[in-house]
Amino acid sequence: MKAHNNLRRWAKRTALLAVGMFGACVVFILILALLHRRPAEMVAVDISNGVKSSKSPSRLNLLTWNIGYGAMGAEADFFMDGGRTVMPPNRATVLGHLTNIASVLHGNAEDVYLLQEVDRESHRSYEIDEAALLAGGLTGYSRSFAANHDVWFVPYPFTQPMGRVRSGLLSLGAYRPAEATRIQLPGSFPWPISSFALDRCALVWKLPREDGKQWVVINIHLTAWDNKGEMRAEQLEYLRRYAVREYQSGS
Repeated sequence: MKAHNNLRRWAKRTALLAVGMFGACVVFILILALLHRRPAEMVAVDISNGVKSSKSPSRLNLLTWNIGYGAMGAEADFFMDGGRTVMPPNRATVLGHLTNIASVLHGNAEDVYLLQEVDRESHRSYEIDEAALLAGGLTGYSRSFAANHDVWFVPYPFTQPMGRVRSGLLSLGAYRPAEATRIQLPGSFPWPISSFALDRCALVWKLPREDGKQWVVINIHLTAWDNKGEMRAEQLEYLRRYAVREYQSGS
């Protein structure tokens, strides 16, 4: 009888502990969600490093690449694609992929590189500043970074939380833009999911041309997990209207 009572007390304490831990997790997630602030629609972005010229030609060569935060190699088992993990096996794997990506960039002398899913000291990519690493070998290129996923702790997948994420768009160019702007795109998931999802944006460069006009170069990473495609359509329409306005202004 005594053993039975002890077992009941142990079970009760275990249940209370489990409920307490679950409640603490819920409170923690809600606090993170409440602290999240959606960026303003338009924000000026820094332009770093020097360039060979401030005037661009009448023709540009561009390369665009979603690098998957240096973690989407053959070994990837990404949970949003039906896999079970979010992180690559180790830091060396990420560095190996980034070395190969940098080799492609350095081997193709383009005027502008538009890169997406570039991490800056995120837990999922072992705190590597991928923007600095990739820009480091492109001597004389201007660069701008616009964050579209800046969350102190992403709680999913629950078996291996993504943790701290700071990721975004990186534009690199042989010509210095007159201005760089982060534009917040419309559409978001329901709260509190929206607090941990990407704040999709466009990184816009305006490059003065030799003929007095300017290039408007837009680096984008649209919503990828919208099942009905409504947010993606809304974002595309927003960008279409923006491009038409820029064209009509004489850019």
